[in-house]
Amino acid sequence: MGFVRSITRQAAIRLKKDPEFSLRVFMPGMKLPPHQLDMLKGMWRAVYSYASCGRSTGKTAFTGIFLLLWCATHPSTQALTLGLKFKTGQLMFLFMDQMLKKYPELGKCIRLTNSKAFMRRDNSEWAIEFKNNSRIATIPSDLNRKGERVRGYRASILVIDEIAAIPQEIVRQ
Repeated sequence: MGFVRSITRQAAIRLKKDPEFSLRVFMPGMKLPPHQLDMLKGMWRAVYSYASCGRSTGKTAFTGIFLLLWCATHPSTQALTLGLKFKTGQLMFLFMDQMLKKYPELGKCIRLTNSKAFMRRDNSEWAIEFKNNSRIATIPSDLNRKGERVRGYRASILVIDEIAAIPQEIVRQ
């Protein structure tokens, strides 16, 4: 799981199956609003999930928390976020960076970059890599190039922000 301290097999299994337990272990003191706690439980158990909350209800920040917890507890997960604008994914990553700094147990799960940062950033991708071989990346949707950049990616979790604004051709790819 990426822990510095050892945990029992039973605790490792519970971390993987119980999102509330994972939240308490990795982000002690974090209190999600009731609707986000319900979303966390639902997403944890779902194959497909859709969030349609109103503006400024914390969807992007919540999704960052979900991805961090899931990737910390599920080795070799490949998560990709895609938005109409690259800026949306970048905002989620900036939030995740804050959470990794605020919650040391979660930060211990991350493979630091050469500059000792939690994430790698460049013009075409931002990524966070976990010690358990999980990875979260965000890329631009490349609408002007018909989603060319998306074609080479494979993900076990795909988060699409504002899916209705992205052409179906790119979503299918």
